[in-house]
Amino acid sequence: MCLAWPPIVAGEADAHEDPPMIDRTPAAVPARRAAPLRSVLLAVERSPSVERLVSRAALLPLARDAVLVLLCVVPRARLSWTRRRLQADAHDRLEAATSNAARALGSTVRLRPITTTGGAAGEIIDCTRAFETELVVMGPRRGPALRPWTTTRVIRYGRCPVLIVRRPVPGTYRRPLVALALDAIDPDILAFVHRVLPSRRPPLTAIHACDGHPLRATRRMAKLLAASDDGASWTRQVGHGEPRLFIEAMVEERRADLVVLGTHDRSGLSRAFLGSVAADVLRHVDCDALVVPPRSLDRTT
Repeated sequence: MCLAWPPIVAGEADAHEDPPMIDRTPAAVPARRAAPLRSVLLAVERSPSVERLVSRAALLPLARDAVLVLLCVVPRARLSWTRRRLQADAHDRLEAATSNAARALGSTVRLRPITTTGGAAGEIIDCTRAFETELVVMGPRRGPALRPWTTTRVIRYGRCPVLIVRRPVPGTYRRPLVALALDAIDPDILAFVHRVLPSRRPPLTAIHACDGHPLRATRRMAKLLAASDDGASWTRQVGHGEPRLFIEAMVEERRADLVVLGTHDRSGLSRAFLGSVAADVLRHVDCDALVVPPRSLDRTT
């Protein structure tokens, strides 16, 4: 069971003994402009909707002359007729994705359509390193247990933020929800989340599940958000209970269209937080998800 205390809008006095009972969610306001994305990889292999991924990529704040890599991975096959079928299918999907991207983005973005053969995760990771990719855009993995290993491996070993697109794309994100752990990964999350949002920022909500009294966690969150100096307006929500359940409950309550999560590295293996919280959240929420690894990790590891 998860309990949520009344939310606090950043900027209100933090000296109250008890959190305020009214959630005055701020309207969208212009904020300090984040650096536009210069290199994005679109993983179109086995995607349930290539058009959906292209539409989302077209709404990202891309730099002029940015590079959009459209990668289609063909699985290895022993039989020649199977190889030909897979290659033909990959060609059709990549051609459709490139055509859609060209119409959506025009000539301001350089398109790099690529077809490779091998394992999806390994090929995606190699491509992110070759093009110094700043963001990977993928569709959700489906099948038994949602077949999460491709996404998990890309997040774990690619050391690159991954945006998982699940929903149709009516426009830019309007109700992002940022899950904070109140530790070393949070500055990286706060620094990157603005790079996928429009310049006129929507209301932002930061959430955290704590074990103790919420006042201490609320004050720590306030200091963290103030230190980020991003010029955005934040609403803070602290709850009590299991982090995964609390995040899922807040996604539903706030009708979030994007949930932002971080991964942690423990003893050289970024699996503790990814395995226990982020991966579970990715399996259960139905909105888009942005997973941000720590910048301090060596991407070549």
